[in-house]
Amino acid sequence: MAGCGKKADPATTARIFFEQIAAGKLEQAYQSTAFGFQADQSEKSFEAGVRKLGLSDAAYILPDSPKIEGSSASLEMNISTKSGGRIALAVVLTEDTGEWRIFSIHTPKNPATGLSENPFTEVKSGTLTENKDIQAPNELQNNQAAEQKFQELKKEVARVIATPAPSRIAKFPLPDEQEVRRLVRENLVAFDQAVAKRSFLDFYNSIADKWKEEVGPEQLEKAFLPFVQNQFRLGGIENAEPVYEKPPAIDADGLLIVSGACATQPYRTVFSMKFYFESSKWKLFGLDVNLMK
Repeated sequence: MAGCGKKADPATTARIFFEQIAAGKLEQAYQSTAFGFQADQSEKSFEAGVRKLGLSDAAYILPDSPKIEGSSASLEMNISTKSGGRIALAVVLTEDTGEWRIFSIHTPKNPATGLSENPFTEVKSGTLTENKDIQAPNELQNNQAAEQKFQELKKEVARVIATPAPSRIAKFPLPDEQEVRRLVRENLVAFDQAVAKRSFLDFYNSIADKWKEEVGPEQLEKAFLPFVQNQFRLGGIENAEPVYEKPPAIDADGLLIVSGACATQPYRTVFSMKFYFESSKWKLFGLDVNLMK
């Protein structure tokens, strides 16, 4: 535990968070997270994700050394359960109200598909729900049929929460700064309008056809359900200038990667976007939006 008056470092904060879960203090653990984490998933879906992963069965919790960049830190969590299972999670923390707090938790990327998932948001047949049929991996080790079902459901979750791995994408020159800013602003404005209208149909019609092969408008709406339900708006996004976390770049798959933040009200908007080049233009291929105080 951190000493009195001393801010806990990211690794200590992450360890305490998972220790609270293991001790059954789920409400305390949830309330300790960053605003962006709570905006992405309700306390109910958080509790469902804990049960699905079997985190309450944790016996040994080991955080790797964090990678700290400014007010953000990332690390891998390695958890051993009492029943002999192992759980690996990728954790991102942010400095929020003077403390390091959990900002997001995902499974590590699947080497075969390039996908990761948010285990605290349930997606099945295009809807978000607390699915009691999903069991923790350690409970399925001796049941091949159940394990297969679990893996199929995990892939369905990953369809919406993570962007799909493209195949044979041609590489294109990096667009200029003005074009990148236009892409960021237009897509965030479209996202904000979708939240306001409680419908992602128009937003869906604007994304890349390649992404449409993986998701439908209802899945997008369910993936961002906390924004819709609570009407979390990106105030002033039409005129906000993006500040990039790192320079926009085209990755090895030919995708344009842009991540950063905009000074919106009442909360700062933190975003990560992927764009796919089709029909002679860059179109949205993946989106992550969070709000921070």
